[in-house]
Amino acid sequence: MTDVLTTQDARTLLDLCHAGRLFEIEKWIADGRSIHVPAEFRSVPLCVAVNRGFHSLVELLARNANQDEKNTALNFAVSCKRRDLIELLLAHGAALHSVPFRHVLFTWEPSVIRLFLDRGADAVTDRPFAHAFCERIRTALRPFIDYKKAHPELAPQLQEQADCALRHFCREHNLKWTCLMMWAGADPRSNGPSMNEEYDDHDDPELWETAFASAAYADDVAILKALKPDPARDNLAEPLKNAALFARVGTVKFLLGLGVKPGAIEDGGSSIIAACLGHIGWKPLDRFPGHISRWSCESSIECIRLLVEHGARWAPHDSSELNHVRRQLLQCEPRVTIDLIRLLADTKACTIEVIQGLVRTERIRQHLKPMDWHITRLKLPLWKEPRKVNRPAVSAHLLQQYDRARLYEQVWTEPMRAIAKFYGVSDVWLAKVCRCLRVPLPGRGYWARKAAGLTLPKRPSLPSLKPR
Repeated sequence: MTDVLTTQDARTLLDLCHAGRLFEIEKWIADGRSIHVPAEFRSVPLCVAVNRGFHSLVELLARNANQDEKNTALNFAVSCKRRDLIELLLAHGAALHSVPFRHVLFTWEPSVIRLFLDRGADAVTDRPFAHAFCERIRTALRPFIDYKKAHPELAPQLQEQADCALRHFCREHNLKWTCLMMWAGADPRSNGPSMNEEYDDHDDPELWETAFASAAYADDVAILKALKPDPARDNLAEPLKNAALFARVGTVKFLLGLGVKPGAIEDGGSSIIAACLGHIGWKPLDRFPGHISRWSCESSIECIRLLVEHGARWAPHDSSELNHVRRQLLQCEPRVTIDLIRLLADTKACTIEVIQGLVRTERIRQHLKPMDWHITRLKLPLWKEPRKVNRPAVSAHLLQQYDRARLYEQVWTEPMRAIAKFYGVSDVWLAKVCRCLRVPLPGRGYWARKAAGLTLPKRPSLPSLKPR
């Protein structure tokens, strides 16, 4: 019965299956006729029998169906949550692994889930439990716990799935499922990828993080409390940095209240303050154009204040860090820069040289021009006085040897090589003499442009000198 039925015969057989004509179908098979419908048909007789829930008909057709039809019917029976028919199809040769275990979990049916686990379903490949948890399928929790206890050899892979789901719910600000995953045995201290499909971070360890770090992004201290952080055994510097990056004042207060010392970090907390400073100029994409208000930056300023009060100090690694902060401040109202400078100066969070480097450019000076009165009240030397360049005086000996006015006319009348012959020196030496006497010289290509009749640049005037 490997032949494929004609379209008319296939429709007749499917009609018999829909009508539940068991004996007629049995006679059809006894007569040696095929039960394989053409590929263009959307259903097969075995799936129709499963849909009707006709146990005897399913058994009859399963004994005579090919492997693909059995596997297709098994997938359909799983979607219908019919455990009895699933067992029947498995008993007649349907392949258990033809149904992804992730699809089994998505049925929400504990009896079906346990049936597949007892029969040896693959609970590791493609992280099926992690996907089920992220879809908030509660009925997968208890089978997961029992299966993990029964299969200690798979415990590390199963643990990774629970930890991954925990990081996901911390990011999603979901307190209920964060607590459920902790109850299921998830470890908030493990470092690994998340379930965020927008970023494919599974193969890049640099993008991995702990649940503590994920929870720090959420503006909900209750989620972080549910993870039960312990400063004595946990490195909370990364969560503190994440909280500062997004100006989560409540989370920063909570972590500092636990005893986290930002000043004890390797760089003295400088990277944490830099992360907070990087958030000052952030604004949503749908925000109206214009400078970010002082009120919008209050949370960032408050986070910096909390950090420096607990010992953090800002020491930029290089000029690029200062440039980044300066660009952020230019997007804000000028008063924000004044508030930041006052905070940094009053708490001595950085040196005066760092503050001077922050406001040294002409653009930031123009940005702060409306704040002249406030800058005066700061009483800080924000801008260094420009150093006077003392050029060395011209040698009186050279002035006796050469007439500056005559030399000036000569170098703009003839090429340097011709004039050098007149003085009996090389053209290189004469050029040095002109520079010492501050005689302007024609630029490169001047004589070629003159020979070609092109427009020449304006001749500079001869500057006055004070001889030594």
